[in-house]
Amino acid sequence: SDRFGQAGEQFASLPAVTRSSGGDVLAEPSMEGLRVGSTGFMEIVTVLEDSASVTNGYAWYYIGFSGGVGYQWGGLICRPDGAQIRGIDQQR
Repeated sequence: SDRFGQAGEQFASLPAVTRSSGGDVLAEPSMEGLRVGSTGFMEIVTVLEDSASVTNGYAWYYIGFSGGVGYQWGGLICRPDGAQIRGIDQQR
């Protein structure tokens, strides 16, 4: 799966089931947020909400994952086939 591109793309509808390339899940939509868990490589996640926060050109998303819920940086979230999401890298 590709990661979503930078600002300008959006989920057609939420919640949306996709995958994470793996990484920390935080209590706030910021790199300074408290770590509440992590996702494994290609773990299935559900994007529940878009956040207004952007870091290095990628949006933050409130997700559900195997360890609960929290925010994950859009550069780690994979694009489901054919979907467009704001702030996620299209190349992953």
